[in-house]
Amino acid sequence: MAVVLANYDHGSFNSLPPFEVAGPSFDKVNGSDIIANIMTPLFRKHKVERTLGLQLMHNHFKLEPNERLLDFNGTSIPIIPDLDQLSIFTASVWGIECTNNKIELFPLEFALNSGDSTLDTTSPWSKSNFDEFITSKRQFFIEYTQLVKELRIEGVFGFARYPGDGYPGRVEITVGRAHVNLTPTQVGHIFNLVATS
Repeated sequence: MAVVLANYDHGSFNSLPPFEVAGPSFDKVNGSDIIANIMTPLFRKHKVERTLGLQLMHNHFKLEPNERLLDFNGTSIPIIPDLDQLSIFTASVWGIECTNNKIELFPLEFALNSGDSTLDTTSPWSKSNFDEFITSKRQFFIEYTQLVKELRIEGVFGFARYPGDGYPGRVEITVGRAHVNLTPTQVGHIFNLVATS
């Protein structure tokens, strides 16, 4: 079974369920248990746990044709990049679909590169390195899609870049057409400010 990286299509992002639907779907399938007891061992078995993490598939608003959701240090906004700008960011969230003996990873969201060309070309998420990664980890993607089918959780999860050791988690809020990602500590400070106002 081939594993391929598809081209970006804003329609893939728009077809994701809104968070208000995705969250309850995650709870209904006991998503936390699936992550802890099934997916974590699979990721570790294939040594992908420091490259990929699981992402709840959802959106908060629709994208216009040619727009991409681009993360700038924790805040994601839709932009229409020109050809020159395409080289300064790489995919950070992918959906996955298995059809007719082919597993497709399709980019959904993007992140700004570091700006250091040495770091960016050696990054596991640069296009050439990620192409090589998905080829070398073919068996992982096959086993992952088989588990997803067995568990009947198609469309619940996709993949995100591994955020690094010690990642505190994040709380995503939407302001207009922007996603703002806050740490749990920042959210606590905001609630404390509101409560004392």
